[in-house]
Amino acid sequence: MLLSQHAADRMRQRSIPLEVVEVIGAYAEPLHSSGAVKLCIDRQTLELIRDDLGCQVARTLERFRGVYLVEIAGTLVTAARRTRRLRRGSTRDRR
Repeated sequence: MLLSQHAADRMRQRSIPLEVVEVIGAYAEPLHSSGAVKLCIDRQTLELIRDDLGCQVARTLERFRGVYLVEIAGTLVTAARRTRRLRRGSTRDRR
């Protein structure tokens, strides 16, 4: 995965290490939207990591739960942290 300058800047600003980005890229379930792919660390991703890499790595990555990446055409364009809780079942999510 290539890294844009914008993504590198955002990772630095948001204290997201490259190692975490690599793990997210390897384990996260991609969500496709308007030509972009969103990858995020959530509970299911942490369970996969725990099974493959062990409890210690999963515990370390727990603090990065909610981090997501946006990739377009194989290039990482941004990295961010979710700031609001996801609302399950609301009509807003069904757009």
